[in-house]
Amino acid sequence: MLVELVEIVRPLPDDIAVIGPPLFDLCGIHCRLSVGETTPTVCVFYDVVVTATVARPSWLSPDRFRTTPARLRTWSVVITALLSVAAVFASFATQAFISSVDKVERNTGPVLISTQRLVGSIAEADAANTAVFLSGTELDRQQQSLFENAISRAPQQLEDVSTGIGDDPESHEALKRVASQLPEYARLAERARLANLAGDPSATADLQRAFELVSGPNGMIDNTRIVTSRTQSGFDDDLKSGNLEWVGAIVALAVTLLVLLLAQRNLRARTRRTFNLPLVLATFCVIGLGIWLSLALLGRQQDLQSAQTEAYDSIALTAKLQTLAFEYKTAEALSIIEEDASDFPTNGAAIKTQLKLLLDSADSDREEGAVGLLQARWDRYETTSQKVESALTANGSTAARRLAISEGNADFNGFNTTVESVLLANRDQFNDAVASAGHRMRWLRLGAILLPLLAALLTLAGYQLRINEYW
Repeated sequence: MLVELVEIVRPLPDDIAVIGPPLFDLCGIHCRLSVGETTPTVCVFYDVVVTATVARPSWLSPDRFRTTPARLRTWSVVITALLSVAAVFASFATQAFISSVDKVERNTGPVLISTQRLVGSIAEADAANTAVFLSGTELDRQQQSLFENAISRAPQQLEDVSTGIGDDPESHEALKRVASQLPEYARLAERARLANLAGDPSATADLQRAFELVSGPNGMIDNTRIVTSRTQSGFDDDLKSGNLEWVGAIVALAVTLLVLLLAQRNLRARTRRTFNLPLVLATFCVIGLGIWLSLALLGRQQDLQSAQTEAYDSIALTAKLQTLAFEYKTAEALSIIEEDASDFPTNGAAIKTQLKLLLDSADSDREEGAVGLLQARWDRYETTSQKVESALTANGSTAARRLAISEGNADFNGFNTTVESVLLANRDQFNDAVASAGHRMRWLRLGAILLPLLAALLTLAGYQLRINEYW
């Protein structure tokens, strides 16, 4: 019987010559044999020419699955299945990447920024309120306007924070306390102002209670710190999100790549072809997707870490600096109101430290220039504040009050305006870094599906080219 030569198992005798297609009859002694299509075939065995016809097996015959085409088709099906699994894992990893960036962009980032703005508004309102109280019957209308604007901004900022924090009972409880304390603070501040205008001695007590609602234990500042701490923890979780899915996708792609390489080796051994172009292209598709996923993960990590370390940390430092400055101004006003220089603010060193930290975190000439201007503004206000303290010690509250209302308020407003400009620049930097992370994912979701699909089509096409040679 004449059959198709699939693979030489042992060296053939030197006196055997093969003419034409590699087909000859050795009855399985020197060859591994498989049947093919009904075809007249001629071969030479010891100078004997034999012609034979081999019947093609039916689809239900067990021999069908022992043929070379069947084996090749099995390889193609296995690789296609692996590519499908890899596509699923890559899609999961991509979705995790995109979800983490979306969460930072829509929730975590805005909550962090809005919380700092809320803290700034509360501290500004408290500083302006004490300045208004300090002006007495003269009523510093500029500071009164600052107070009203800060109080009117706070509810919307509170709503922004509440909307963005999602399902976090502890943060919601803290915000509920702030929401109940804010109108109470505004009521006490207004009552203290009116009592002060009327010369009522209870005005100072109301002002002190209002101050406690802001900076006292479990006050509004403390409650907003709870939200900030928990949101920062969520930011850290967002940075790690997708890492496990990425590992799963890389493992699936690595297994698929290994099987593809083994398949090409097997195919080369069976067909004596150097390489199969479609399978080579499919291999490059798998490698390309793995590299793309890895670069996307690294790029996302870098962008979000940049948003955190270069932008948000600067926002937090600047907001803390602003809060410390407002607390300084409030303490200054209270010491004048109570006519006690021993109560004069003592956190000037903390403010200097905060300015140094802010300068160290600056990563551009523009930021360094802004922080330098901030330092100069604070030095000017601190110099005026020292004059106020000297006047309070030497001449009593009247001279100190007059100096604080005029020169002191002007210098502090200049400092606060510079702080706001720095905060705005940092917010823009934060949003730009998060947007950059999002842009890296723009086409990855599509690529995670199309590249494995293309690799599967190339695999099927590559094997079909070899299978067609047997019919």
